[in-house]
Amino acid sequence: MDKIPWNKKLKSIAWSARQFRPLPVVSIVIFAAGVTLFTPLDMETSDKISLFSLITAFCGALLVVAELRMNQNTTKCNLIIKLNSYYHDNNSLMKVYEALEDENRNLAGESNFTHITKSEIASFMDFYENIAYLTKAKVISIADIDDLFGYRFFSFMHCPYLQECHILPSSSSYIQIFGLYEKWIQYREDRATHGVDGAVTVRSTNRYEKDYLIKRLYLHDPGYGPRVEYGSLENKEKYIHLLGVTFPEVSKVLALQDDCVPPNTPLKEYIPLTRSKLLESMHLDRCIGAYVDDKLIGFAIFVSNRSGSRNLGASLAGVKPAKAITFDALFVHPDFRGLGIQRKFIKLCRQFAMEHDVTDVYAITAPNNPHAQRNFLLSGFELTPPKRVNEMGGILLHLKLTSTTP
Repeated sequence: MDKIPWNKKLKSIAWSARQFRPLPVVSIVIFAAGVTLFTPLDMETSDKISLFSLITAFCGALLVVAELRMNQNTTKCNLIIKLNSYYHDNNSLMKVYEALEDENRNLAGESNFTHITKSEIASFMDFYENIAYLTKAKVISIADIDDLFGYRFFSFMHCPYLQECHILPSSSSYIQIFGLYEKWIQYREDRATHGVDGAVTVRSTNRYEKDYLIKRLYLHDPGYGPRVEYGSLENKEKYIHLLGVTFPEVSKVLALQDDCVPPNTPLKEYIPLTRSKLLESMHLDRCIGAYVDDKLIGFAIFVSNRSGSRNLGASLAGVKPAKAITFDALFVHPDFRGLGIQRKFIKLCRQFAMEHDVTDVYAITAPNNPHAQRNFLLSGFELTPPKRVNEMGGILLHLKLTSTTP
């Protein structure tokens, strides 16, 4: 897509920059104009000499500035040529690039990267970290490199498999990459605002949202630590493990949601969990999965200890963020309903609240989901006075906890 022929173009630009010297001509014209304008004046010879000296010094300064600028442009062009040549001459970078091209076409995920090593992916990221440092130091700008390196960069950053398995699990190690991404996305958005073609990014549906970048959520990562275990339950000969969900399972969570709630379900029945909100919760909240034989069959999110619309206690009732938890998402695969998984999630939420001195737990259910409402009510929640808590008027439930709450 953006292969080696660019080298020839850049070399041509560099050669033109070295050959073109318009400022000497301009300087001579200015000098001649000065002579023409001031010679006829009734001036002392010494004054004329001083004036001509001033004009000559001015022209000399212009020549120096022009030469520096020409050298700077030539150096920048040569640097970009070297960067592009290094990219194409580096086998590790080209292997990752070719895998990304396959992924952009067939969307097969992990199978496109089975032959790519962790060190080769690290090399690809290191290349763009160097680009980030060069832009930060203002040696080059995003405009200088967008056409040449933008497609490759966004192919990498917007690849779900690489996001989930390599970038997000240790995202705080890539501060420079995310800083570069934020500047680059803004550059593309500015182009789009002004109606410039080509402002979109490859696989833009997987982009990191503005809110993600502003809050610098990439600084909150759990690393590659062991899974958190939350217990288990056994029902109808099904043994179910409850474990913390990790970043490589983001796509599995969204696929489970599609299995639980068909994509064409009206919003008045269910407001889906978006990928961007899921990523936010993976960084900031407690995400718990229910598993049978390593298969994800249920999922829940507890939003706690932060302000914002997703913490209903803080946004609706004015409860201090540290004192409120919101049961933000909950879905169980149709084949495994009736096994008490939802009640187990609710019990875990209560337990977590008690352990962290939380006083208020909130949840929303769809108006036409009496089964979920019943599970919450049996667990001690109460219906709140009618409130329009979202655009679809979901049912708000509230659990008040005290030191004596069983």
